[in-house]
Amino acid sequence: MRWLILFAFTGFYLTVCAMGYNYHECPVSTAMGNTHTCIYSPYRGNNVSSLALDSVPNVQVFYQNKATLPSLGLYDLGLVYPSKHINIAIKGNYHGFEAYSEFSVQCHFAKFFKPYIALALQVGYQGLYQSPKDGYWHTGSVDIGLMAFPTKQLRVGFSVLNVSFSPFVKSPQKIAIPTVFSVGAAYVIARKIVLTAEVQKAIDQPFAYAIGMDYQVVKAWNIRAGLYICSELTPCLGIGFKWDSFRCDVAFQYHLATGLNSCIGLVYTWND
Repeated sequence: MRWLILFAFTGFYLTVCAMGYNYHECPVSTAMGNTHTCIYSPYRGNNVSSLALDSVPNVQVFYQNKATLPSLGLYDLGLVYPSKHINIAIKGNYHGFEAYSEFSVQCHFAKFFKPYIALALQVGYQGLYQSPKDGYWHTGSVDIGLMAFPTKQLRVGFSVLNVSFSPFVKSPQKIAIPTVFSVGAAYVIARKIVLTAEVQKAIDQPFAYAIGMDYQVVKAWNIRAGLYICSELTPCLGIGFKWDSFRCDVAFQYHLATGLNSCIGLVYTWND
């Protein structure tokens, strides 16, 4: 049964997969104002060091939509395998249509040095198709992440996306890929409320600020809210539901330029 579910997830991914070389949030961090640096969730798409905290194998897929346009849909598939010495994950994504597309394949390596610090490295291969005339551009990239736990209630995180400063290359031309630095913290109140805040800075772009909250209403349900601030305010809302080995998360953002953006994710976890 588990392998049947895995096959179904993979088939869905191959039929309509996605994401892009620009960074995109997972459903949990999207709902919490894009505060990805100290969010712990099974979705790959946050601080890559969160992978070190996974204790059982899981498969996850999530979909992101911009401005309710199917052509702007982003899909992502991740497979996670924790082991005794190191946790490994593989993620594939693709976003595009006939005239434009992006894809990447990434591998994560993470280690939790209990109980205080988690470290991770992500390496990937990415491609960009702009037109039949230009063909495909391609590059490799490296991301790093760190998450520390000074107390049981406090998490502190740091991440750098594209720390290798890799551009897309098609000799003799290059297209820059953003390098994004993020630092943030999360504080847990009575195991039911998580408050997050962080600062993000992409090279040659202004600072961005994000705050969020996750409240566990009952064991199976969470509600989330947040605010992303970068030249304008972007309010965010979301819910999460867990049942046995399955998990579903939905998030919404309202952006003044693109309107309503949404994100939905599904996770299947192999229980102990």
